[in-house]
Amino acid sequence: MAISGYRKYIYAAVALIVVLIFLIPKYERKVVGESHLPGVVSADTIKCAILAKNALGTKGHSLGFIYELFKLYEKSRGCVVSIELFTNEVDIIESLFDTIPGVPSAGREVKDVLLLPSTTDPHTLFDRTVGLFYGIQKKIPTPEIVSSVELEAGGYSIVVDRRNYYILADLLHWHRLFQSTSKYERMAKRYRVRVGGGSISPYDKYIKNAARTLGWDWRLLAALIYKESHFKVGLSSSKGAIGLMQIKEHVAKSYGVSDVFDPQENITAGTLHLKRLQNMYLKKGCDSHNAMLISIAAYNCGEGRMSDCMALAEYLGYNPLEWEGVKAAIPKMNEYEYYSLPIIKYGKFSGKQTLSYLDDIMALYEGYAGL
Repeated sequence: MAISGYRKYIYAAVALIVVLIFLIPKYERKVVGESHLPGVVSADTIKCAILAKNALGTKGHSLGFIYELFKLYEKSRGCVVSIELFTNEVDIIESLFDTIPGVPSAGREVKDVLLLPSTTDPHTLFDRTVGLFYGIQKKIPTPEIVSSVELEAGGYSIVVDRRNYYILADLLHWHRLFQSTSKYERMAKRYRVRVGGGSISPYDKYIKNAARTLGWDWRLLAALIYKESHFKVGLSSSKGAIGLMQIKEHVAKSYGVSDVFDPQENITAGTLHLKRLQNMYLKKGCDSHNAMLISIAAYNCGEGRMSDCMALAEYLGYNPLEWEGVKAAIPKMNEYEYYSLPIIKYGKFSGKQTLSYLDDIMALYEGYAGL
């Protein structure tokens, strides 16, 4: 009888555990999707501006985390969140207000929300930037700014005009509830990732999906992205290359991508560009392996330069459809005897950077492949 009684308790405990396993995820979904504060409604557009001045270096992962967080907020609330990155403190402060005494407003789009580095005081920033850049002598009353605590440790704080306090309140309300879920924990863990245990970056999920469109091992694409940006979302070059895959905005737009600072969209644009290059070399007659290698090199130097290199390889008697043949011709592109030939359309080309670029990526890939 005693044993039978114990079994009854054991069965009850097992049943309770099963119920919890199925109910907790549902509870989390209910909490995060909980009815929100009046004001933020489905189909609303919330315009956000992020000061990326401190995100162009080591803060890249933090910026990627913020992007993903706002995408989830957008989905949960059924609203639209548009994000614009600013590197100029004056521009971002102006964007929060309809009018600022003494400051021209022509052509300025007003933002609903600013995200500033947590170390930046918005009131001090406003006073300093307006006074410094516009030479205003008299003290200007600071508009009524409301700033939040840090959205994420070591990351960003939300700043709004007092008229948009309801947006700040709703964002913080949603964020607090989301932080209590296992989904948040998994997401935060991805952004704390270190190479090892099968993980390479916080963007592995996007990279894996993108690599399938190329027919590549995803770790090769990860190696290329690391070489381009060291996985820093906010990185931009003097030549206008932006984000994880250092793609230019006009190139991204040709593939239907409008936000090159969005990690997923940036990877999509870069991958589609690689796909087009790879298909082009396949059509020329390259096998899949050589088309892959030549497309990686062309991603660095441009398809025009690569066409010159392939033309010179053929002129020199090398196989222009194999990377080794093209590689052998590239150093000659720096010599007048060869770059002055009529077959060369784009002139002198050192090519050292492109050769190193591909070598570095393949070395990185070899290291990642052992994970």
